[in-house]
Amino acid sequence: MNCLKRAYYHTIRKKGKTVLLFTVLLIMATLMLTCLSIYSATDDAARDVRKSLMGSFTINAKQLNTGLGADVVQEVLTIEGVTDNYVLRSYTQATFKSENGSLMKITTQGAANIPEGYENAGKIVGNSYSEKDSYFTEAGFELIQGEAITPEQKQAAIIHKDFADSNSLEVGDYFTLENVIDGKKSVRVQVVGIFTSNSPQDAIGVAPSYDLYQNVVFTDIKTCSQLIYGTSVEGSQYGDFYAEDPEKLPELIEKTKLITGMDWDNCIITKYDKDYQNAKAALTSLQNIVVIAIVVIAIVSVLILTLILVLWIRNRVYEIGVFLAMGITKANILLQQIFEVIIAAVPAFLISYGTSKIIAQMVTDRLIQGLSEDLSVSVSITPIGFAIVSGIGLALAMFATALSAYPIMRAKPKNILTQIN
Repeated sequence: MNCLKRAYYHTIRKKGKTVLLFTVLLIMATLMLTCLSIYSATDDAARDVRKSLMGSFTINAKQLNTGLGADVVQEVLTIEGVTDNYVLRSYTQATFKSENGSLMKITTQGAANIPEGYENAGKIVGNSYSEKDSYFTEAGFELIQGEAITPEQKQAAIIHKDFADSNSLEVGDYFTLENVIDGKKSVRVQVVGIFTSNSPQDAIGVAPSYDLYQNVVFTDIKTCSQLIYGTSVEGSQYGDFYAEDPEKLPELIEKTKLITGMDWDNCIITKYDKDYQNAKAALTSLQNIVVIAIVVIAIVSVLILTLILVLWIRNRVYEIGVFLAMGITKANILLQQIFEVIIAAVPAFLISYGTSKIIAQMVTDRLIQGLSEDLSVSVSITPIGFAIVSGIGLALAMFATALSAYPIMRAKPKNILTQIN
């Protein structure tokens, strides 16, 4: 009778032993497959996070005489890894004048003070994409008439509803913005949109009159540039650029500094990747936990299997002695014991595919909840992962079998037979 048949009959005859071995292997395979699936899922999540949480960097050129030029902006956008998505911003104050040259009304109620020379002035926010400005994304501003400002528009303005009502302005009307300090810097603009503020201003009673929401006017970048620099050259104080991969932000910033024609010593470049770094840290922590868990599970599984098999093999000394007396080699006897473990392992591993699916997502959600509330990881059991765990599991089981049988296998047949007697 060959070793495979002997292994089969032994597992049938020793049902209790087989069930115990099956249970241990099932638990081991389930835990390892769960951990491997979580690790693989976090790896995929890390790649998704790098794509979804695009890091950005801001060039602060406020100290330069002409700001951040349009030619430099185009060069930054040609850097590999920088997306086409960008925002140019500038901020100043201007006096409002009607078409006939008269001063226009502003809101002063709630202002901490009305600075001299600013009695009819407001805050000018130049933005290449007004809808992306923090006033609209965070402060509760909402466009209720007209259209948002885009890079294609020139001499365009979006005004507050209260300012429009106070000065009888509608979409399509014109008025003039004039630099408060230098009246020669002025631009005639057309109202292309009207907005309202849905959230109360936090700085009421603290902000000067020109900073009140009702006195804020949004313009295109070129208009704001003319008010600040007094030139026809389009310049901006700030430029926000976005990276395809936040991991490469430092590299992109260094490449940006190599662009000629800019006084980079007087510019400040700030990177923004906090959300990505937080998500990355959470995923890295989870992966570290999973790696430690896999190692611990492997070691504990080998120890438990070895202990169980050592206890069993001590009760099989007589059986081994008989086989040796029959001329069966030690290698053949060891192979039988390995087949006994494999017979229990195969169904255990197959069932672990289903049990892992049940607990993997649940365990991941618990771990993620403890690391980050804003992160989600979708776990799935892949055939490749199952094959890897099955291979590792079989290798560990065979190693434990060989380790437990080593003391008997290295003994001489004569000593084994003597021990039986």
